[in-house]
Amino acid sequence: MQDKTRLYASIAALFVCAATLTAQVDTGVLSGTVSDASGAVIPGASVEVLNTATNYLLTRETNASGLYVSPPLPPGPYRITISSEGFRTVAKEVALNLSERIAVDFELEIGAVAESVDVEAIGAVLQTETATLSTLRSEEEVKELPNISRNFVDLMRYSAGVVLAQPHNSGLPLSQIRGSTVSSVNGGHMTDNNFMIDGLQNNSNHQGQGVMVFPEIEALEQYRVETSAPDARYG
Repeated sequence: MQDKTRLYASIAALFVCAATLTAQVDTGVLSGTVSDASGAVIPGASVEVLNTATNYLLTRETNASGLYVSPPLPPGPYRITISSEGFRTVAKEVALNLSERIAVDFELEIGAVAESVDVEAIGAVLQTETATLSTLRSEEEVKELPNISRNFVDLMRYSAGVVLAQPHNSGLPLSQIRGSTVSSVNGGHMTDNNFMIDGLQNNSNHQGQGVMVFPEIEALEQYRVETSAPDARYG
């Protein structure tokens, strides 16, 4: 659903000074290598990346090393189609989630480009492109996880190493209404946390106890909590 909000909670001491963060962390990236049956890379191969939910189509070509890399893409279902002169056209379908970088490699077989295309559906992809530890929650999980307070930050505490850092009944007016947003991650201080919604900073130090915008639970499409080894895109 295109009107949903993607919430991204990054937790690390590195993010205390976040004024220079400009990366699009509400998106993901698809990349991979195209080669033939012998393992030789295929430069100049045509790469089509189609979002099957919105029909957004992106075209690229593999470089001299047989590598293709997409620009930042919104989460969703994608079909990647590879074609090259002298080889059969192949396609794979994959689900791209919030802040993921997925490697989808192709091995082309000799044949005519015009032959019928077999589409391979790829299941859960092992994250080999990043060393970051994180927890991703889908829209269904967000709705099903117990959350009596209906405070979206409480969902963070279903991630390993995340605990409440201050009682809900603090003396701050906004905290009394919305519930506490302060969490400690792996023993870190609550001010080390960084919240982002749809790629934009969502931090406040004035009575909101760290968060400015409180989205409704039903408005969340995906929710990711990163707890260690932040990606280089954060500066």
